[in-house]
Amino acid sequence: MEEQSLAIDAEKGVVLATGGFAANIDMVMQYNTRWEGLSPDIKTTNCAGTTGDGIIMAQNVGAVLEMMDDIMLFPNADPISASTENTVGNDGDAMYVNKEGVRFVNETLDR
Repeated sequence: MEEQSLAIDAEKGVVLATGGFAANIDMVMQYNTRWEGLSPDIKTTNCAGTTGDGIIMAQNVGAVLEMMDDIMLFPNADPISASTENTVGNDGDAMYVNKEGVRFVNETLDR
């Protein structure tokens, strides 16, 4: 197959939607500004393929990255199977509370 190239001239910018990077712990740790005390063993419910490859490729050709601290994490899930059964239950009727026993999130909202 012959390699092809395409040049795009944009006057006001281009939005490139490449997918996320929440399954790439190095990128999560690099761009995190919101999750205090985040450790390298954090998990996500994103699929295991959300490793930021498209973001890295775009950055390598000069793309400017914005809002990289908007990382969707769900620390009680398995990033390979996306299972939350150990903490949420099969029907998702669990409540999340902090160490003081105070509920801190509406568990029924879309993640």
